[in-house]
Amino acid sequence: MSTSFELILDDTSPVINYYPFAETLGAPNFVAGWNSYFSNSGFLSVLGETGNGTSMHVTSLDGAELTIQWFGTGVALFGQVFQATYNISVDGAMQSIGLTQGDLLAEFQGLQPTQHIIALVAHPSAGSTPDNFSSYVAFDRAALNVSTHFTGYALSCLLLMNV
Repeated sequence: MSTSFELILDDTSPVINYYPFAETLGAPNFVAGWNSYFSNSGFLSVLGETGNGTSMHVTSLDGAELTIQWFGTGVALFGQVFQATYNISVDGAMQSIGLTQGDLLAEFQGLQPTQHIIALVAHPSAGSTPDNFSSYVAFDRAALNVSTHFTGYALSCLLLMNV
């Protein structure tokens, strides 16, 4: 049996692909793509600005997509949805989402231990404008069950703190 562990990917991870793009580069434009939002400082408004707090990527663009590719057996996506819907596909097959609780958007476990790709496509309702969103999908993080293919090994973690 291979060794597996849970890996948390924040929405700012370079492993996550956002379409049409991850940042609107300047003042937020909710109907153009994904926008970074921070719990303490809000939306970034100028290039080079640093956000403070917990981050999320938010969109009001119908068809905006994010994808994550990983090797493992499970995945869970977390975020928020307001007056919007979204579709999920795993390995190109549309998935039934069912009822979720809290900030859980979707979860799939028991996948074959191989390479997978998950895609979330946002479908906000009409009414949002470039500077005002009345409907949105926000992505916070992903929890991946990652397989290593190594047998008989124990995993350990070393956390380096910059003090």
